[in-house]
Amino acid sequence: MSLTDTNLSSLLTGNTLVPGAGDGELQNHVTVLPASESLLQKPDVLTVKFSVPESYDIDAGQQVILHGMKIGQVISRELNEKASLFIAAIEPSYRNLVHGDSKFIVNSRLDVKVLSAIARE
Repeated sequence: MSLTDTNLSSLLTGNTLVPGAGDGELQNHVTVLPASESLLQKPDVLTVKFSVPESYDIDAGQQVILHGMKIGQVISRELNEKASLFIAAIEPSYRNLVHGDSKFIVNSRLDVKVLSAIARE
């Protein structure tokens, strides 16, 4: 077996990454992000930061939905001594629908909570 063997990827277990030629500038490295952060790579994405007293079972990767359509997703969740902190990314095409006074609702099978957020560029 050699590294030039064209069947090498079939010998590997798990997911494999086979990069193809793109339209951008030539790079000598690849950055792989967690799936929950891939939306941040789009130009003009809107990030929204929440600081709430409890986590409400929100986690990175969960969808942000408006009128039944996915408009973004939760990017991260952190905890400090005062609150749970979340960052959500909103798709560029829907950023005009989110404003500084927008309310976000956490809807679970047990309860519904209304959260306020700070939208930032």
